[in-house]
Amino acid sequence: MNKGRASVLLGCLLVLAASGGIRGDGKYNGVVVFDRWGGCHLYGGAYVMEISEQVKGLLRPYADQAVLIDAKEVWQPINPGDGLIRKLAVLGPSEETTAVQFGRPPLLDDLELKVFANFRAASGPELILELKNNGTSKRGVDMDALAPTLLAKRQEVECFCPSDGPSCLAVTRTNINFLHQHPVAGACSVNGRSRTVRLWLSPGVAVQKAFELGPGQSIEVSLQFDLSAGEYEFLAGYGAGVHQSRTLASNRIAFDVDGQGQPHLVGLAAEAATGTRTREACGGIARADVFLWPTPLKTRGCPWPTPLKTPA
Repeated sequence: MNKGRASVLLGCLLVLAASGGIRGDGKYNGVVVFDRWGGCHLYGGAYVMEISEQVKGLLRPYADQAVLIDAKEVWQPINPGDGLIRKLAVLGPSEETTAVQFGRPPLLDDLELKVFANFRAASGPELILELKNNGTSKRGVDMDALAPTLLAKRQEVECFCPSDGPSCLAVTRTNINFLHQHPVAGACSVNGRSRTVRLWLSPGVAVQKAFELGPGQSIEVSLQFDLSAGEYEFLAGYGAGVHQSRTLASNRIAFDVDGQGQPHLVGLAAEAATGTRTREACGGIARADVFLWPTPLKTRGCPWPTPLKTPA
């Protein structure tokens, strides 16, 4: 490394969860996401492919849609790690994979995914994921497929950022099940400019990997965070990744963190937060169709999701 740049890596901001893989040319599924700074991402939940500034215009007509693209040129600086698509062709809507090696992708039909912010929570600022079954029958869900993602405005020089656009992935390649055992914790400093990222499940949250949601039922998972000053955008995805199948993407929450580490909603996120939802874990929710994951479960009388039955 060039000593003149005085780059010091304290930790890795990216969460290298699950399995890595080479990001080469070929087909990719994902939701086209244009962030608050104008950067473009092919969003697959836990896995994201960055779209080059030079070709993002090709995806502008498909903003917030799930598409299948043919990547003609891909750059992946680190494996495991996300890549940058430099050339592409849009093939059409996202499709389900039939490849055996990818396994069976989660079912998305009738599911709805939203994210909320509660920056006044007693235990500290929270980002909340809500997954709801809008169908008329039970739906099995898997926490390996539910992934939080945090984007950050790009600094002059970033560590491990494949993007050539205005933003970088501060939290990626993780999921709710993985976060239960491995909270996000990392920091990086380049030329005297640093970024620190911590993200973890809120105290008292217990995670069951797979379970069933009844008709009209929702599950909420709350996350807490500690971020260095900067501009951020949060979203979540439910699906099997960019190589595998369709992804369900949530809305996005834009917020800034000031020099004292306090978050502040901005833009449309701030307007939508008027009348912020407040609740206490287990029993403090006015809506009967929403349950949380507090623990210990038995002593607090909290409802528990129906576990999925494993084949004999």
